[in-house]
Amino acid sequence: MTFAKHTLATAIGYAALVASAHSAPFVVTSAADSGPGSLRTALANGATHITIAEGVGDIGISDTLVYEHSDALTIVGNGQTISGGGAGNTLLEITQGASLKISNLSFEDQPAGGWQIMQGGGNGILVSVPVTRQGMVELTLNNVSVSHTGDHGVHVFDCDLADCGAGSGGGGNGSPASVSITLSRVHVDSVGTGQFDADGVRVDERGDGSIFFRARHSTFENVGADGIELDEGDDGDVSIAAQWLTLKANGHYCAAITDLENPEDPTCVEDDDGELVLDLDDGFDIDEAGPGSIVGQIGNSALSFNMDEGLDLDEEGPGGFDIRVQRVRAFGNADEGIKMSEADEGDLVAYLRRVVIVDSNDDGAQLEEEGPGTLGITILGSLSTENKKEDFKVTQESVDGDSDGVLELRNTIFDSLELEAVEKL
Repeated sequence: MTFAKHTLATAIGYAALVASAHSAPFVVTSAADSGPGSLRTALANGATHITIAEGVGDIGISDTLVYEHSDALTIVGNGQTISGGGAGNTLLEITQGASLKISNLSFEDQPAGGWQIMQGGGNGILVSVPVTRQGMVELTLNNVSVSHTGDHGVHVFDCDLADCGAGSGGGGNGSPASVSITLSRVHVDSVGTGQFDADGVRVDERGDGSIFFRARHSTFENVGADGIELDEGDDGDVSIAAQWLTLKANGHYCAAITDLENPEDPTCVEDDDGELVLDLDDGFDIDEAGPGSIVGQIGNSALSFNMDEGLDLDEEGPGGFDIRVQRVRAFGNADEGIKMSEADEGDLVAYLRRVVIVDSNDDGAQLEEEGPGTLGITILGSLSTENKKEDFKVTQESVDGDSDGVLELRNTIFDSLELEAVEKL
C-alpha cells in the first residue's frame, strides 16, 4: 500500500511537470506593452502556444520581447504589427534556442527619417542558440513580414562569438544542433540599413550541425546586406529547397560611400588585389566551409538589381556541390548573375535549366572548380546575353596537371563563352 501511494504521488508530480512544461494556450487580449493579457506577460510566463486575439490592435513595445525558455514556442497573430517605434531594440528574442513558429504577424522598427549608416539598430526576430543545444532548432514563419530594422531582419545565431564572420573566414564554435528554416509568404523589406553586413535572413551555424533551408512565395528586398545569407562554418551541409522567391535591390548599405580612403564606415571598404573597393552584397548568398556540401534546388525565382551577385554559392573544405537551378531569372545585378565556386576537395555538379541571365555588370554566370574534384555543368534551354563580360564562364583549375571539367550545352542562347580546362559537349 505504501508503494502504491508513492507511485501515485510520483505520477501526479510528473503530470504537473508536464503540464508546466507544456502550458495551456495563452490568448493575448491586450495591446499594451506589459501587464495582464499582454504578449510580454505570456512570454515571461513561459506560455508555449500564444494566440493574439482578433480584436487586439497593433502592439507597440519599449524594449525587446524575450522568451527565455527551451520549450518550442508558437505565436499565432491576426494581422497585428509588433512595432519598436524606432528605438533600435531587437523586437523578439529567443534566448535558449527554442524552436519557434510564427504566423500572421508583422515586425517593424522604423525611426523618423529611417536608419542611417553606422546608426545601429536591432533585429526583427533573433533566435540565439546555446552551445549546449542538441537536436534541431526549427524556425517556421508563415505570412510574416519584417521591415525597417537596423540590423538583420531574421537571425538564427549558433556561434559563441559576437561576430562570426562568414564561411572559412569566420570563426567561433557552436552547438551540435542543426538549424531548420521554413519560410512561406514571408516579406522582408528595408532591413539591415543601420550597420554593416546586416542581412534579411541570416543563419550562422557553427559546430557539427547542418542548415536546412526551405522557402516558398517570399520576397527579400531593399536589404542593406544580403537578402538571404546561410553561413555554415564547420561540419555539416547546407540543404536548400527554394521556390517562387524574389530577391531585389539588396546589398546597398555601403553604396553611398564615395571616399574610399576616408570612408564614413571603414568596414565598407576592402582590398581587392591592391585596389580599394566597396564591400557590397548579394541577393542570395551561401557560404559553406569545413566538411560538408551545398545540395538542393532553387526554382521559379527572380534575382534582380542586387549590388553584388544575384546568387552567390561558395563551398570550401571537403565537400562539393549538387545543385539544380531551374526557371530562375537574374537581371541587372551589379556583379555576376549566378556564381558558384568550389574551392577545395569536392565536385561541382550543377544543372541549369530555363535560366535567363541579362545585363549583369560582370559575367552572366561564373562556375568554377578551384581544387581537386570534377566539374560537371549541364545548361539546358537557357539564355544569357547583354552581360558586361562573358555570358558563361566555366573554369576547372588544373591540379598537378590533372583536371576533369565538362560543360554540356543544349538549346541555349548566348553571345560569349569562356572555358578553361573544360570540355564542351
